[in-house]
Amino acid sequence: MQIVNQNPRVAIAKIENDDIAKALKRAISLLEPIDFTGPIAIKPNLCDLIPASMGVTTDIRAVEALIEIIREKSNDKISIVESDHWIASADEEFENLGYKELEPKYGVELVNLSRDRKVSIRMKGHHFDVFRCPETLVNSRLISISKMKTQYQFRFTGILKNQFGLIPEKYKGKYHPFMSEVLADLNGTFRPFLSIIEGLYSMESAGPAEGKPIKTNVIICGTDPVAVDAVAATLAGINPFKIGYLKYAAKKGIGEINNIDVVGDSVQFNFEFVPFPAFVFSSFSLKILRMGRKIDSFASKISELFEQAYVATITLRHGFHTTLTYGSITREGILRFAKALIKRTFYRIKKSLLT
Repeated sequence: MQIVNQNPRVAIAKIENDDIAKALKRAISLLEPIDFTGPIAIKPNLCDLIPASMGVTTDIRAVEALIEIIREKSNDKISIVESDHWIASADEEFENLGYKELEPKYGVELVNLSRDRKVSIRMKGHHFDVFRCPETLVNSRLISISKMKTQYQFRFTGILKNQFGLIPEKYKGKYHPFMSEVLADLNGTFRPFLSIIEGLYSMESAGPAEGKPIKTNVIICGTDPVAVDAVAATLAGINPFKIGYLKYAAKKGIGEINNIDVVGDSVQFNFEFVPFPAFVFSSFSLKILRMGRKIDSFASKISELFEQAYVATITLRHGFHTTLTYGSITREGILRFAKALIKRTFYRIKKSLLT
C-alpha cells in the first residue's frame, strides 16, 4: 500500500458553456505534470443505464476528452473498464451510454471486468486476503473518473467509491457492511494515479441513483484520491470527516483528508441530503449486517474447533480416523501437531517478552 506525501494538490475548474473538454484540460494543467505513458485503464462510473444528465453516470464527453489528452502524450494501450452490476452488465452499459463508439474512434478497448481473465493476488488487506483480480488491472495504471453524488448510506460517493466497481462480481451488496475496509483494500492496491470528478451534472438527496440531478458545472481532479474526495465533499457542503470510509482511508495512509492545496476556481454548493432519520436507519441496518456476519464467522470458527476436537478424540482413542474434511489422520500425526503448536506458542511468548 502506497503512503503519500503531505499537501497534495487538487484542481478545480468551472465548466463554461458545457465545454467539459476545455475545463478538464485546464484542471489537469494546474497539477504537476502527469505521466500518461504505459497501459492505462480508465474507470468511469457506469453503475446504471441512466444518462449522465441525470447525475448518475460519468459523461462520455469527459472520458473522450481524457482520451484525447492521453493521446497527445502516448499511443500506449487504453482500456475503459467496468464490471457487471445487479442492474445491468458492463457490456449493456457500454452500449447504452455510447461508449462503444469510442473503440473505433480512438483505438481503445472496452473491458468488462466481470468477464476478464482473473488472476489471484494476495492483498493481505483489511477485508480481502486473496482477491480475484481482472488481468487488465494487473497490467495497467488506473485513472478513476467519477461523479459527485450524495450516498444515502455513506453520505457521499466520489473517487474512492468508484473503485468499488473493480470487484468483478455482479452482486456486490455483501460488501456494503464492510465498505471502509473494502475501499481501503481496493484503493490501496489499485490507487489511481489521476482522479477526476466530472460534475457537469451531480446528484443530491437520495443518491447514488435515486436522487435529484443538480447542475454544478465543475471538474475536480488531483493525484491523491482521498484529497479529491475530501475537496469534492466539502464543495457539496458535506464534512469529509463524517464520511466513514474516507476517514478510514486517510488513517490507513492511502491519501490526505486535510492539508490540501486547492487551486483553480472557487465554487461552493449545498447539496440536499436524505432526512437524518433515514440516514440513521440505513446506517444502522449496515451495522446490524456487519455484526451478523462477524457473529456468523465466529460461530463457524467455533464449530470448526469442536469438529477438530471430535476428530482428535476419536483418533487418539483408536489410533486412526478418516474424514471427508481432513482426510486420513493418525494418532502420531496429532501428537506431532500438538507438540509443534506448544513449541510455537512458547516461542511467541518468549519473543514478546524479549521485545
